[in-house]
Amino acid sequence: MDVVSLGKAMSTLRSIQELNDAIIGQKAEGHFKTVDHRLDWIEGQAEKLIVKGSKQIGLNQGLSYNTEVDNNKIKLQVVGKTIINSETNLLLNNLNKTFGFSFSPNLFRFSNQGESAMFDGDLGNLGANSSISSTFPGWFQISFHEAKNLSKMRFIYNGYGKPREWKVEGSNDEIEFDLIYHETNETKTEIDILIEDPVPYQYYRITWNSIRSGNRMTVNEVEFYEQEEINTYFPQGTWTSPVIDLGIGWKETKLVDVLKQETANATVTLEVATSTDGVSFTPFTLLDESNPQQSRYVKIRATLSADADIGGEDKTHDFDQSSEENRFTLNDYVEANGELKLVTSYTSIDETPTPEGVGQVYEYVIDKSKFKKIESISVN
Repeated sequence: MDVVSLGKAMSTLRSIQELNDAIIGQKAEGHFKTVDHRLDWIEGQAEKLIVKGSKQIGLNQGLSYNTEVDNNKIKLQVVGKTIINSETNLLLNNLNKTFGFSFSPNLFRFSNQGESAMFDGDLGNLGANSSISSTFPGWFQISFHEAKNLSKMRFIYNGYGKPREWKVEGSNDEIEFDLIYHETNETKTEIDILIEDPVPYQYYRITWNSIRSGNRMTVNEVEFYEQEEINTYFPQGTWTSPVIDLGIGWKETKLVDVLKQETANATVTLEVATSTDGVSFTPFTLLDESNPQQSRYVKIRATLSADADIGGEDKTHDFDQSSEENRFTLNDYVEANGELKLVTSYTSIDETPTPEGVGQVYEYVIDKSKFKKIESISVN
């Protein structure tokens, strides 16, 4: 949200002075035939002497809560950072720009469109691919200008030749390679490789050990996606302006204009509080920018709320000990049979009673501190 501007009407002293000198005062002789004529004219011109102006509000002067002012814009404040899987294909149309491409010496490649066909995003045209003839095994390598922390790879083999055994490895020196993926009996034509614990590598080598169809390898498309670090923000925050005094000559607020509202993935709510003395203010209410609340003293509050789409499955747990998913660990004084509550009735005592003297008289000590009230005791 950018600069807030308040339309303001105010008196102009110079115009009043000019009116006093030229019309009302000593220079008035000859202008009007009667005093009434003079007063009628003054009343009719009063509105014309009021000029319109505007009052700018400096955002740095306001009070921020979970928001911050950056480059004269109000934004939700950064809480921290998080790692996400990017949806941008690093290889798309970037050959010889951000990465290079090489083959093992025993691989011979031929294609009407060259190696770039594997990185052009054209999945529908089977002719838009790179065909590779070789005596297997053989490899091709993608070399980035800097290490990339890949979280996903995608290989599409919809053409003539398809791999049977193949692997993907990563390295930062082109000498020692770490295994990322290995399949000995590939059956799919579109393979998504999800990397659970990504490690940054500058060099990625794809080795074909054998093929399952055709006499050469045909690659339609190769896609690489990396992890990226993004900022996380408070889901909601406010910015409140200082007290805005529209001036002694204030008459009417015509318009409140909020410039350059950038509300992508967020919503902005504007509220206003008014005062006649600049001390006691009304509660904040929604601001009608085209028909604002009227008062000499105002405060503006902007509330920014982020639009968050939290995926997942809603699941409700109840206190049912018969269900393994809902089972809780309870002590002797709490029970759960659809709801969690204290035990109110003890129906049995497992301890062996202590005989007292001769005969069938038994004694059992009850700890009264564990009960709020004992309603009855029975012996069966």
